[in-house]
Amino acid sequence: MSNYVVGTQLRLIATFTDVNGNLVDPTSVTLYVKDPTGSVSTIGNVIRQSIGVYYFDYSFVTSGVFHYRYVGAGAVVAANEGTISIKKSDVV
Repeated sequence: MSNYVVGTQLRLIATFTDVNGNLVDPTSVTLYVKDPTGSVSTIGNVIRQSIGVYYFDYSFVTSGVFHYRYVGAGAVVAANEGTISIKKSDVV
């Protein structure tokens, strides 16, 4: 888990592979972000970077620990998760 400061925009990346480890595209990809209060946002407009690689640029406007989960459905059923810690600014 990395530490970042409020106001940071980070690229949340997910990769999807088949059972042989080859990059593959799910039919649909959804990103869920849980903020420090426990509220979950659903983001369906993630960007396909290349075969099996998806991302979304997320802006962190509050401090605390955030959890995110990418879910692939359809042709590939898989999930990726991560955690990011956002701290308050020491300046403002």
